[in-house]
Amino acid sequence: MNLASYKNLHSWKITNEEAKELQTQLAGELKFTVLGKLPRLIAGADSAFIRIAGEEHIITVIVVLSFPELEMVEKKFLTNKVTFPYIPALLSFREGPSFIKTWKRLNYEPEIVFFDGQGIAHPRLLGLAAHLGLWIDRPTIGVAKSRLFGVTEHTPIKKGEWYPLFHPEDRRVIGATVCTKDGAAPLFISQGNYITLEDSIRLVLSCTNKQRLPEPTRLAHLLTERVKKDKKTGLESGKGFVWERRTKEKPQTMPNESSAFPGVRRSQGAFTEGLVLGRARKYKTASSKNTREISLWKNGSYVSLSS
Repeated sequence: MNLASYKNLHSWKITNEEAKELQTQLAGELKFTVLGKLPRLIAGADSAFIRIAGEEHIITVIVVLSFPELEMVEKKFLTNKVTFPYIPALLSFREGPSFIKTWKRLNYEPEIVFFDGQGIAHPRLLGLAAHLGLWIDRPTIGVAKSRLFGVTEHTPIKKGEWYPLFHPEDRRVIGATVCTKDGAAPLFISQGNYITLEDSIRLVLSCTNKQRLPEPTRLAHLLTERVKKDKKTGLESGKGFVWERRTKEKPQTMPNESSAFPGVRRSQGAFTEGLVLGRARKYKTASSKNTREISLWKNGSYVSLSS
């Protein structure tokens, strides 16, 4: 039984101009609200492209992790034909259909999804994370490795340091450049739907270990590359491609409503290994003149950023 719900907002079969008009329209429906409690399950999504029999296909991966332990709970991937051309500011129409098909196969329902792409740091304020956040109707975060839109006045160089990303015309804040690893190039973080920029930054930092990328998108990217590599190998050898790792069905032993994951929806079907329960951890960056302090949790709740 699949549990990940979504809304069927519109058809994906539209022209470029219709897509741009739709982006402008849908951007007005986004909501930026403060998260009131810890998520129990989070997800990361990534995509890659490959040619099969002369046609372009997209590989979409979604990984579901426990939070704050960041242990793997579930992973799904699908390969589908690409139906929309490559246009930088219209990537959600190219990757969206495959994401929704993969999302529908999840047996667990994550509360927050990290996307390898933009949130509202976009010319029409509707990047991949924002657009698909409307489809799945839950908080989403854009975690981009490069800047698509917006201007910034400083570059953070220490982990936890961040600076605003401004709209080039009206100077409103549409995201942030965030350093997630000392000395590494910053990430471009922007809120998608049902979340604020401050909460987006908190979550990204709380999900970052020793690597530059937060675990949800990092693990999704690693699996995407593995699937792509194995698929290429299968095509070249003429043996085709079969790759899916599943465990045998086990009795339902997930926590009940009063445990560490209250209200988490889960199925009675195939059980994926790796779920570890636990309490929230605290993450705090060094505070200095040029660095903002980020205290992730206080008594199980979010707290505001302080300058």
